[in-house]
Amino acid sequence: MNQILIRADGAKSLGMGHLNRCYLLAHYLQNKYNVKVMLLTKDNIATRSFLSNKRQSIETIYLKSQCSHQDEFDVIYDFIHNKNTTLLLLDLLEVETESSYLKIFERIDIPICVISDDSHYHEFPVSLIINGNPNQLPDSYSKLKERYLIGPKYFIMDEWYSKPIKKHKNSSNVLVSLGGSDHNDILFIVLKSLIRSNYVDKIVVISSKSTGYIDRLEKLALDIKSIEIELHFDVESLSSFWNTCGLAITAGGNTLFERIASGVPGATVCQLPRQMEIANSFENLNVNVNFGFGPSLSEDKLCILINNFLKNDRCHSLQRKLSKDIVPGNGLKLCSQQIVKLI
Repeated sequence: MNQILIRADGAKSLGMGHLNRCYLLAHYLQNKYNVKVMLLTKDNIATRSFLSNKRQSIETIYLKSQCSHQDEFDVIYDFIHNKNTTLLLLDLLEVETESSYLKIFERIDIPICVISDDSHYHEFPVSLIINGNPNQLPDSYSKLKERYLIGPKYFIMDEWYSKPIKKHKNSSNVLVSLGGSDHNDILFIVLKSLIRSNYVDKIVVISSKSTGYIDRLEKLALDIKSIEIELHFDVESLSSFWNTCGLAITAGGNTLFERIASGVPGATVCQLPRQMEIANSFENLNVNVNFGFGPSLSEDKLCILINNFLKNDRCHSLQRKLSKDIVPGNGLKLCSQQIVKLI
């Protein structure tokens, strides 16, 4: 049996997007192609909580949280040469931000696949590159196209999103999900802004224990009487929640792509500067409204922006019309097909 080793991390400061798409990819490859997958990840409470809440388990090896790149490589190298591993997949920020990181893998004689979120042109000395960022243009890689899967159609998400989706048009019901860890604890300022609005009857909040503020959130939901606030924690997938709301507010990471694929009109409050690049690009494509960088938004400013969005029926209609063409939702299948070719 072929075996793939995936190296990916999650944390409060990093979010859970890297781990989530690798988890989806691992189980799709195992179930569809009978490929064994191992996950190698740095140990922390948020990661263990995230993985323990998944319906299907994935065999995981935990690295020390302060593991050096060389120590990490030694573990990977030993695993590859003793466990009959046929492909290494990397979904790490270090691949993009640290030019020396990939150099430590030059001694590895199996194919390497990189999943990247980079908005800018970037050549990687590996066998396959997957980048669903809407700022990436396939034509830029025309000479390397056999190695690059570029653009939103390749973004990895639950295969549910590739199917026709029933749309909920009640815009007074708003879904809010600001990432698996909510890096900057932005959820509360978003909720306070929505509570002040005259356009909202119900808020459906998707959050996680990885945020560290569940008790505070539950207290807020109990204290507020003017609007119904429905809380869900550590859900397996957002797929069953999109058709319960007519609008959504998310961060600018994985959930933004899922929201667009679902066809639900929405807006973003970004957690990281790189999310701003993605959210702005989708806004230019008329499938998003970007409120801005969360840590710099005041409650008063955000309240105005949210109200303007909630009452903009023309914007909602345009997003419903265009979303599925921009992010069709079948990236998991497309990427898996190419990965299997390498092994």
